[in-house]
Amino acid sequence: MRVHEACKRSLVTLSRTLMILCAGLLVSPVASSAEAMPARDLVRVFDLAVFGRDGGERKTVTKWDDRIQVAFLGIRDEELRDAHRKFFKAMSDRSAMDISFVNFGREPSNYLIFFLPEDNYLDHRARYLEPKSGNKSPCYLSVKAAEEGRIDKATVLVNTHAPMVDIARCVETRLVQSFGVLHRVGSGVTKVSSGPRVKPKLRFSEQDWRVLHLLYRKEIEPGMTRQETLKIVKRLLREMEKTK
Repeated sequence: MRVHEACKRSLVTLSRTLMILCAGLLVSPVASSAEAMPARDLVRVFDLAVFGRDGGERKTVTKWDDRIQVAFLGIRDEELRDAHRKFFKAMSDRSAMDISFVNFGREPSNYLIFFLPEDNYLDHRARYLEPKSGNKSPCYLSVKAAEEGRIDKATVLVNTHAPMVDIARCVETRLVQSFGVLHRVGSGVTKVSSGPRVKPKLRFSEQDWRVLHLLYRKEIEPGMTRQETLKIVKRLLREMEKTK
């Protein structure tokens, strides 16, 4: 009888352990692999994300260097707005950047996000973006940066009539890119239930956050060359390893 009870307790414990492990995989499917990534691999990921393939797409660092004031315009889709707010809150927490939300027209703003129906979306796309951009994507990004690499303004357009799964996948990439990243490397796949109007949930991989965290360290300044920046990144990673 005692053996039976012991076996039963062991099975319950094992079952709970498996449930916890499975839950962790569902919530953060890429975090464990990113956390285990060697420093030299993270340097390569950062290099590709910030400077492009073979370091030839961008010569110097481009990033925000001032307060970001976000304004929402267009359709009052609170679920979409809330999904965006969560990203900016996480970005502020991880980078110590000063990011706030303002009322357009009443306060200065330098980061505009338009939620627009199909017709208005195409009109705004033509106004804010180059004609060659086409019109198939459910969202677009325009970033204005000074010659020294400081981002002055960003504008994101979102077509609210597109399927939510397409909006989420597009917006995730545009938000990361709006902070000076060229490519998302090894980003996770957004899992959203099918259907035109499901609740939006934006997902960002641990690699997204680690690249942004490094890029927004105060030691890395706008306009720095690739060589200068990678030297600092390597030093920062060594220091992080020592403090573990």
